[in-house]
Amino acid sequence: MANYYGPIPKNENAALHYLDVGAELTKRSNAWADFMNERPKDASTPKVDDEWEKQLLSGTVEHAPAEAVWTEAWELSLLRYEMVDGPISESLKDIAQAGYPHSRYPLNLDSGIDLDNEMGLDPDHLSSVRALGQALEFSIWVAAMEDRPGDIVDSVHALGTLAKSLYDAPTLYAQIHHAGIHRITVAALEQSFSRTNFSDTQLADIQDCLTLALPPIEEYSMLAQGLVGERVLGSNSLFFEFYVDSLPRFSKNHLWV
Repeated sequence: MANYYGPIPKNENAALHYLDVGAELTKRSNAWADFMNERPKDASTPKVDDEWEKQLLSGTVEHAPAEAVWTEAWELSLLRYEMVDGPISESLKDIAQAGYPHSRYPLNLDSGIDLDNEMGLDPDHLSSVRALGQALEFSIWVAAMEDRPGDIVDSVHALGTLAKSLYDAPTLYAQIHHAGIHRITVAALEQSFSRTNFSDTQLADIQDCLTLALPPIEEYSMLAQGLVGERVLGSNSLFFEFYVDSLPRFSKNHLWV
């Protein structure tokens, strides 16, 4: 636990750079939503009726890997890619290339450990990380549709680095999001392998990315890492139940360790 709390300079901390890109993603997503709401509703406006196509235009790739995409949905998807996911993916690739040695997401310790909020880990931070993963997944889908396997390899590397940013996070909630990024990676690769071809070198690069992002179970366990913080929370909960009423300097909502 102590290793996660230590201060890390911004120029060594990948997490802070991811949060900056996450804020940019929010702005771009809002601009896209405004654009979609303000489109004219006349006969010349492309119609998107299927539910999975509507999800696609919200940045979620949920259709079957080999399923055809109608022209209207594809044209709007490209526009979304240009406005939202493409620029965000490029920023995430830059972070991956920078090779920051550490990743520590901010913790709110103003009032000690918050029993209702997993040691001050902001759920919005973790949701932002997942949204960044989905932006990369969308970009991978577009690259597969356009037969750009090299760009897919770069995006898979960026996904692996994004997942790695949660490697040391000491709560189960964070590790669930960690696993979620790996699920996104697998889904993106399923889409890619059904829509484009890779060279042997590119396939080997993808394998290297996956190996670095998720080591063998005997070397690293997401569950064991998440339980680090849960054990601390469990100990504090016991202390809270039995002793907090006799210690007025502690609040009912927070404990210090």
